[in-house]
Amino acid sequence: MKQRTRPGRLRGVDTWLRAERSSGWPVDVALVDVGFGVSPTTTVELFDWVRGLRPDARVEGWELDAAALERAQAFAEPGLCFLTAPQDVGPTFDVARAFNVGRAGPREALEQLHGLLVRALRLGGVALEGSTDVDGRVAAFYVLRDDGARTALVLATDLSRAVAPRLFRDVLPRDWRRSAHAGTPVFALLEDWQRSWEAVRATLDPRAAFLRSVAELAGRWAVRAGEAEDWVWLCWAPDGGVPRPSSVR
Repeated sequence: MKQRTRPGRLRGVDTWLRAERSSGWPVDVALVDVGFGVSPTTTVELFDWVRGLRPDARVEGWELDAAALERAQAFAEPGLCFLTAPQDVGPTFDVARAFNVGRAGPREALEQLHGLLVRALRLGGVALEGSTDVDGRVAAFYVLRDDGARTALVLATDLSRAVAPRLFRDVLPRDWRRSAHAGTPVFALLEDWQRSWEAVRATLDPRAAFLRSVAELAGRWAVRAGEAEDWVWLCWAPDGGVPRPSSVR
């Protein structure tokens, strides 16, 4: 059996979501967690915090593995259910997310996953797709609109371990993780950020160095820094959306 999802692995994603969508949640807000895996831990954690914001919130966990679905039923309660991932889905959710799901396979599979997430969104909804490290201390994910546009790439960390900008390459979403080489925009962004970070890290604490380096980078890139609780992040939102690699190996 694969290792169960560790508690808190998507805490950074949830922290970002709370900060970025701190207002405007509909009373009947609905969220879906796609591919929760061996254990529904992260889906339950998502449900717990969103119910604190909206008592009528609804959360669904989708999975294809029958054994995982059977185990997950023990965690179901009113407002929280676990279902087989559907082939067809309509615009039902305000947030759709899939993490550590699209890390393998061809580019076409990733595009299909994005399509599923986007089709699940109500007007104005947002889809999040990406990866974390094993402990969930570092995360990288796309932000997709309901029209399918990849509006942003978010690189987040709780700074509990030494994290240089270049190290985010290891957790990039699947297509860029294999394609962020010299000459590509993601490689250039990380290298430029690395230089900005190295210029300030010796004189500032890690959090201040992270935020200062992103602020300095903003003069050349469409980036902004964010922070909430223990987490900090860079959000890259270029005009025209986050580019797709010209080729994926």
